[in-house]
Amino acid sequence: MPYAAARGFDAWGVTFRSHTRTGWPLHSLGLGDYLEDLQSAVNRLPAKPVLVAHSLGAWVAYHFARQCAPKALVLISPVPADGILSLFLPLVARDPWSAVRLAGIALYPPVRLLADPPVGIYSADVDQAGAARCTSQLRGESWRALAEACVPWPLTNPSLSVPTLVIGFTRDGIVTAEQAQRTARQLGADLQIHEGFSHTPTVEHDWERVARDMLAWIRRLPGIRSTPRSPVGARRGTRQAASTSADRRT
Repeated sequence: MPYAAARGFDAWGVTFRSHTRTGWPLHSLGLGDYLEDLQSAVNRLPAKPVLVAHSLGAWVAYHFARQCAPKALVLISPVPADGILSLFLPLVARDPWSAVRLAGIALYPPVRLLADPPVGIYSADVDQAGAARCTSQLRGESWRALAEACVPWPLTNPSLSVPTLVIGFTRDGIVTAEQAQRTARQLGADLQIHEGFSHTPTVEHDWERVARDMLAWIRRLPGIRSTPRSPVGARRGTRQAASTSADRRT
């Protein structure tokens, strides 16, 4: 977010209620609760935002965009349109131990202390200090939300009425580049596939390339203005991403 703010964008982060809960108060939360949190945040903004969301958050942003069209949507390593099982089952086939670790971390984050992260969460070139910090901050997901994410998106008419960009990474072992490509086709979205980065590009050494490509796509949207300035005024703190490749329509 500081990177985008320094380049003239008002950058805001959303804190979902799941970020502050554990146990049953966490696991009772569903898609409707996440959408309410996002709607509440959007209502406080001075204009329609460009929503940028990652992984399971992209699943939430997609459903939000079907109900309340934002200015545009950027989905980074999104949960596939046909549900979370469509990425988990191939992971089981490719690397069963990674699948077990991923499920364990999602359901009970202290598991991260007992084993290495799943393959594809980080690349071999990752910033090790950043990866360690990211791993230490992992939180559990709502069991109910994960169950709801197993349900396919409405594939009878999955496309959106707003400009959409899907971003994928060739070393992502969770949402593969092929899965990101298929999601882009299903949504009629633009696509950026970035070589050499993992599911967590925000801790890659060269993350600025993804951020730069993403902002270039956003700047081409109608009615978008940006004025370079010091990053002040917005809630910031997330690290950014990394990439190489041009936009292309699938």
